[in-house]
Amino acid sequence: MLSKDTMNEIRNAVKSPPDKLKIYRNGERIVKIEVMEERNEITL
Repeated sequence: MLSKDTMNEIRNAVKSPPDKLKIYRNGERIVKIEVMEERNEITL
């Protein structure tokens, strides 16, 4: 069970998804949500 804050965050993201968010739907049901994390690559 997801917390209420997390659910609200997902709902807001679904209404206006950012570029790094992928949402897979099966009809009305959301099957999978992928958030593409930005990678900070450091070269030493």
